Formats: sequence, structure tokens, C-alpha cells
Amino acid sequence: LALGQLQYLGRWKTSCTCSCFGINDVSTLRHQIYTDERTVPQVMNQRQGGSYSL
Repeated sequence: LALGQLQYLGRWKTSCTCSCFGINDVSTLRHQIYTDERTVPQVMNQRQGGSYSL
């Protein structure tokens, strides 16, 4: 897992969390990121279809 991908996913989840659930859940999302590292490459591969853009 590339560090850049992990940082991007972290920022994406954090922004989604702040807007949808609140900043209090950011720490929970960060924990889930480390827990779901095995699924991250699959998610990234799906996003590379065209929506993978900063």
C-alpha cells in the first residue's frame, strides 16, 4: 500500500466524515483506515477508472 494512497484515502474519508457525521468521528475513521488496509487497494483500483482525481 503506497503512502500517498493511504494519505489520499485518509483525507477523503476525513472530509466525508466532517461533512456527514461530524469531526468527532475522525478518529474512528482513522482507526478503520488501518483496519481496512486489505480492502484499500481494491477501492483504489475501482476509483482509478476515472473518479480518482485530486
